[in-house]
Amino acid sequence: MNQAIKDLWIQSLTSGNYVQGREWLRSINDEYCCLGVLCDLHAQYTLDEGMWIDTERGHYAYVLDGHKQGTGYAAVLPARVIMWAGLDSHTANVTYEGEDVNMAFLNDTRKLSFAELVEVIKEQL
Repeated sequence: MNQAIKDLWIQSLTSGNYVQGREWLRSINDEYCCLGVLCDLHAQYTLDEGMWIDTERGHYAYVLDGHKQGTGYAAVLPARVIMWAGLDSHTANVTYEGEDVNMAFLNDTRKLSFAELVEVIKEQL
């Protein structure tokens, strides 16, 4: 993973500026999964015209290039965010307690806190 983006992601996850959510990159209650925080950073720090669009289904989709119509990314990272961050997949693959999993699984299913996820990010991404 790109070290500067990794440091920014860790700082953002521990800043208290993001409320942790599950299942979606960003909920309509402004709760973010760990990958949603990375998308939000992409929107803030690139010229890719990434933006959040309310899907009216309880969550936002992250879309690129100003496309307000059609599908955006509601649960996984778009390819350009993956490339920008230097990751290997739409959900950031890691190993946790001997299992090959990903950051979305740890956030949503295992319900690790942002602080616990930061430790995984530091060690493996």
